[in-house]
Amino acid sequence: MQKNSNNVVLALLAMFACPSALADGLISQGHVNGPYTVLTLTKEQISSLAHGKDKITLTDSQRKRLSGLKNAATVKELEVLPVTTETCTCELSNVSVRTNKGSIEVANDLFGRDFTKEHNDFLLARRQREEQEKAEQAKPGYILKSVEERFRKLSDRVGRQLKPVEQERR
Repeated sequence: MQKNSNNVVLALLAMFACPSALADGLISQGHVNGPYTVLTLTKEQISSLAHGKDKITLTDSQRKRLSGLKNAATVKELEVLPVTTETCTCELSNVSVRTNKGSIEVANDLFGRDFTKEHNDFLLARRQREEQEKAEQAKPGYILKSVEERFRKLSDRVGRQLKPVEQERR
């Protein structure tokens, strides 16, 4: 009991120390939730966004400003979302939030996000888990338990079928 209550207290303290950990939302209090880089928009980018586009092509100076982030060399465009957007970050990559007319905040943690790698890591973990399950199922103890369980189920089924026959004989 003491160990569980200690874990609960530690979890609560961690949540109070880092309230952003409670939310998966992209935007919190008018800014990107988490680390971000502010970029100034060009006149062309402002005009493009004003005419309904939701993506901008990064200029060389903007790309240079973002060059310290992961996979920066591969990112040429950014999606620009309004500050009023309410969404989680689970499927977002290369996203920014327009906090005023002339600037955006680029979500550092979502910049250059590689879903292919994340998907491959997921598939690898699933494949390893399946291999472990197959190895477990090949052990003699598992096979014996499985056979005993099937025999018990079959016996129960046969027993249920025989009860009406026994009752008819009486």
